[in-house]
Amino acid sequence: MNDRETELAAKQIQREQELNDRAYKKWKRELEEQEKKSDGSNTPYARKFKHMYFDEIVKGLQSEIDEPTRIRSSHATAVIKRCLGLNLTYKKNKYTGEKEIQPSDERSNYFDLDLAVFVALQIILDNAMSPPMKEKMVDKKTGQEKVVYPAVDRSNLIDKIAKRVEQQIYFKYVEKCFPEYFADIDKFCSGGDDRPRSSSFYWRYNMMRALKRKGEELRKEGRITEAEAMEWKPFGADRKHIGSWLLSGCLKYGSDLFEEHTKQIEGNQKAVYVVLTDAAERWKDHYIAQQKKWCFDDLPMLCVPVEATNEHFGSWILSADLLKPQEHKGELRTSPLYLEYINRLQSVPYKVNPFITQLLSYLYNRNLKLGKFVPHIYQKPIDLAQAIGVVRRGDYEQEGKELRAKEEEFRQAKKNWSNEHARQLMKVEKGRRSRQVYNILNDLQKLDRFYYPHMWDFRGRAYCLCKTSPEPQGTDYQKAAIMFAEPQPIDEHTKFWLCVEIANNAGKDKVSFGERVEWVIQNIEDIKMIATMFEKDNEQQALSYLEGIDKPFQFAAACEEFYRIFITRERTTTTIRCGVDMSCSAAGIHAGWKLDAADAEAVNITPSNTPQDLYLRVWNRLLEVNRSYPVPPIRTTLLDEWTTLGYGRNVAKKMIMVFQYSAGLRKQMSEFYKIHDEIDESLQMNRDEIKSLWKLWEQTTQSSMSVDSVIGWFQDRVKEIYDMGKKEVLIPNAAGAVQVMKYPEYETPKRVVSFHNGRFTERQPTGKPDLKAWKRAITANATHMTDSAIMVIALHDFEYSFSTIHDAAHTYATGAMNTMLDRLKEGYIQAVGMDIWDRFRELNGLPIEPATDFPKSNTLDLEVVRDSQYIFA
Repeated sequence: MNDRETELAAKQIQREQELNDRAYKKWKRELEEQEKKSDGSNTPYARKFKHMYFDEIVKGLQSEIDEPTRIRSSHATAVIKRCLGLNLTYKKNKYTGEKEIQPSDERSNYFDLDLAVFVALQIILDNAMSPPMKEKMVDKKTGQEKVVYPAVDRSNLIDKIAKRVEQQIYFKYVEKCFPEYFADIDKFCSGGDDRPRSSSFYWRYNMMRALKRKGEELRKEGRITEAEAMEWKPFGADRKHIGSWLLSGCLKYGSDLFEEHTKQIEGNQKAVYVVLTDAAERWKDHYIAQQKKWCFDDLPMLCVPVEATNEHFGSWILSADLLKPQEHKGELRTSPLYLEYINRLQSVPYKVNPFITQLLSYLYNRNLKLGKFVPHIYQKPIDLAQAIGVVRRGDYEQEGKELRAKEEEFRQAKKNWSNEHARQLMKVEKGRRSRQVYNILNDLQKLDRFYYPHMWDFRGRAYCLCKTSPEPQGTDYQKAAIMFAEPQPIDEHTKFWLCVEIANNAGKDKVSFGERVEWVIQNIEDIKMIATMFEKDNEQQALSYLEGIDKPFQFAAACEEFYRIFITRERTTTTIRCGVDMSCSAAGIHAGWKLDAADAEAVNITPSNTPQDLYLRVWNRLLEVNRSYPVPPIRTTLLDEWTTLGYGRNVAKKMIMVFQYSAGLRKQMSEFYKIHDEIDESLQMNRDEIKSLWKLWEQTTQSSMSVDSVIGWFQDRVKEIYDMGKKEVLIPNAAGAVQVMKYPEYETPKRVVSFHNGRFTERQPTGKPDLKAWKRAITANATHMTDSAIMVIALHDFEYSFSTIHDAAHTYATGAMNTMLDRLKEGYIQAVGMDIWDRFRELNGLPIEPATDFPKSNTLDLEVVRDSQYIFA
């Protein structure tokens, strides 16, 4: 290590120590705020408390129910035994034939001790950690002051426990009696796509209001039995006895956790409060102190990260021992080639792109959205009085009269205020990552270069460890905000690759390279406008244009680079990252495994004059299948419109992406709904057409894609491995690594799910593998191992700066890109050229015999891949 490297390492260590202290203080502050907001029960140490004491408390209280004479008063347990709900049944009226609700003679005990103890523990922990007095704190989302309420005394705590537990049992009962109605109002009260998730308080409040209204409606309709079910009160006048019994049980059987403490309140008055014991407080403090080593901001490094080894990932200097490969689903047995690739990947230096930083600053300072950059800051809704035209003069009595006089307008204004407040909170939450990345970007501007530590998952895929920063594997604006720190001289290839990069980011990546270059030439004035938006004060015009671009930030970065190099000619080097992406990764790998020329041609593995589009090909095949029926099950006019608007290809892409990784038809259709339900209602399919699509899609994929044979072969083999009593599946690849696929089976001995009040779950390994998970994951995992091998083989010793993400790679817009493409093609040939079928059987101890051979097509010569223009395009 030379003097400069030693100096940088020393600065990095100091930086990490400062970041550790800062992150630790921030984490402790967040825990304190969580406790103040009466959410202490969901802190990490409180979750530990619940696991430590839950079973003991349940066991103790259950013994009191079973033997009520063991305790001084059995009133509470007697009440519990009377906690019986009315079980409703439906019978046909013998005269009308219609179903009518009738009371059943059977009575069911709806008291759930596990649920009651869990809810009681939540409330007691929240209360024990709440502040002793009313305080004010700043809400991070709104920037406004909010009141946080203090802990309540024992008497009020009993009321709170009793009321909440009764509510939970009531909700459980109503859900059973009216499942569809309950599900609908639950969804509504929880919030929606355009509203933040409701707090527990508001969910309960709105649910009780809705159920009360429903009960009143049922009474008006004469449906008395159902109304009474909707109005049922499990505890009634005995509610307080239940609360007292639950609190006493938590104190008695959780004596190491809680204790009662008498405090002086006003004058000579005293009150009893339930608090954490000194032992529990010490345990909590010890837990918090132990977590300090895990607190660090995942910022890029000043020096090259610590070298990755078989024992740990590449990492920051002070956390190398903490970042160890560990995953219950499986593990990766790396190879020297793999480690060389990871260490080469994390040795690439980056710096901030000043043009994109300027663009992000412009947007951030004006609270503007572009693409996935949504830096929203809370905008306070209009004042209620102002909304209905009442002038604030400081005369509260007169203002009150004016507000009451406009009762209907005031009610509507309150509703509008609530909706806008909710919308603002949702936008603030969506913008959290954007604001976080932007703030870190400002810090990174001060550095002339920085580095990203990397890790791998058990499938062999490499990941950047810095997720809260601008980073090479992030979303569009995160990728565009950085560039290579070491400039590369431009050459005869630069103009071509910059044109391709510009066109790709504009969404023109499915036309030939020639057409992409031509598109840039035809749109050169727009490219100039984007590149000079801050020089000619045309930011608004430029932003309007960028709003219609697929990847606006990477597009803008490429435009600015192109402008400075080829129009003003003030720049003779290039630093932005230009990318290539393997066309339809899984389908391409399967085609190579099978040596199937027809499948290979559909995904650009063989030479062609223009890029092939598997997604559009499958969509067009669906149109043919639909028209083959005498009466097409789906309106042809609707499908034609979907084709024109691009919805058809988008739907096919979503469904194929999961299908080729062995997802079933139900999962594929769930991807369909993600697009279908967001488009205009006039373009949506009706119920019968959607039912028909299930059948048509299966026919379409069977006739246009041969994925099922690969999926079937792997699933049959893992069943054989399972039947041999093995607990692991080994998946090899051509880079010398082996994936150990485990997926252990778990049992859940205890699971408590409350209504909007959290959950309590214990999972234990059974010592057996999960065959369903094996069959579901095997094809995808084998595919991922192969696409990672492509990158490792191709780039482990690549001489230029580069970055990768799964099946995509980036480097300079120079001859470096040509070299990368040649290497990636060679990586593909070697990766799929390994006989996966024999190697897999051999590694897992399966006999290599004709009965289990895969029927390869043997119609593809892998050597032709070297002449393919679009396999990596």
